[in-house]
Amino acid sequence: MSLQDYTGEHVTAKNLYAVLLGDKSAVKGGSGKVVNSKANDRIFLYYTDHGGPGVLGMPNPPFVYAMDFIEVLKKKQAAGGYKEMVKARTSNCNTYNAGSHVMEYGNTSIKAERVYLYQGFDPASVNFPPKNGHISAPMDVVNQRDAELLFMWQMYKRSKDGSEKKTQILQQVTETIKHRKHLDSSIELIGTLLFGPQKSSSILHSVRGPGLPLVDDWNCLKSMVRVFETHCGSLTQYGMKHMRAFANICNTGVSQVSMEEAATAMCNGLDVGQWHPSNQGYSA
Repeated sequence: MSLQDYTGEHVTAKNLYAVLLGDKSAVKGGSGKVVNSKANDRIFLYYTDHGGPGVLGMPNPPFVYAMDFIEVLKKKQAAGGYKEMVKARTSNCNTYNAGSHVMEYGNTSIKAERVYLYQGFDPASVNFPPKNGHISAPMDVVNQRDAELLFMWQMYKRSKDGSEKKTQILQQVTETIKHRKHLDSSIELIGTLLFGPQKSSSILHSVRGPGLPLVDDWNCLKSMVRVFETHCGSLTQYGMKHMRAFANICNTGVSQVSMEEAATAMCNGLDVGQWHPSNQGYSA
C-alpha cells in the first residue's frame, strides 16, 4: 500500500513550503517528513490540481500564489538546497507536458495493470472496475472547473430515488451552481462600479504582454481577494479563474478602500452560507 505523508486537512500551502524548504519546525500535521536535499541534488516536483492566473489550487485554502512559490524556490536554492528542479504541472504548456489531454506513451502493455493495486485500497469497501481494458461508457470532455459538478451529478443519478441522500446531493448541486453564478456576476458588477459600464469588461479581462508579470503588487492582489471574499463569499476552486480580474484591479491603481466600497455595495447583506470565509477559509 502506498503511504502518503500529508493528506486531508494537512495538505496546505504552508506545509508545501515547509516541506520544500526542509523546515520540520514549520510543518503542521502529517508525517513531518521534509525535503532534506543538498546542493548537488536534483528535485522533481509534480503538481496536479486546478489553477488560475498567478495561483495554484490547494485542497485547503489559501491558494499557492506564484510570487510566494518563487520566493520559496529562491530561498531553497540560496540555502544550497538543490542543483536542478523540474516542476511539472498539468495544463501548462510552459513545462515539459502538452496540457491535460490524455495521451499514451512508452510500453502500452502495462495498461492492463490497475493503478489501485499500487496506490492501496480497502477490499471491503471498494467496487472493482471491470478488468476488460475499457471504460463502461464513453465520456465527453469536461471543463476542469466543472469536474466537481459532474461528480456530484453522477452521484445524484446513482442514488436511490426518493432517498434523503439524493435530495441532499441535488441541494448541494443547486447551491454550488447558484454560488458560481453569484461569483461571476459579482466580479462583473464590481468592475462596473469601479470602471464604468463601457470600460469594465476590457479592463477586467485584459491580458498583459509577454514578459510582464500578472500583477505589479502581489500583496495588493491578496488584499483584493480577501476584501471580495469578506463581503461576497469564498472564491472556491471555481472562482480562481477570476484572479486576472483582481490583478487588473490592482494594476489600474484601485485602492483597497474603493474595492471595499464596491464589494460592500454589491454583496452587503447577502447570505453566502457555507461559502463564507469563516467556513471555507480565505483564498489569500
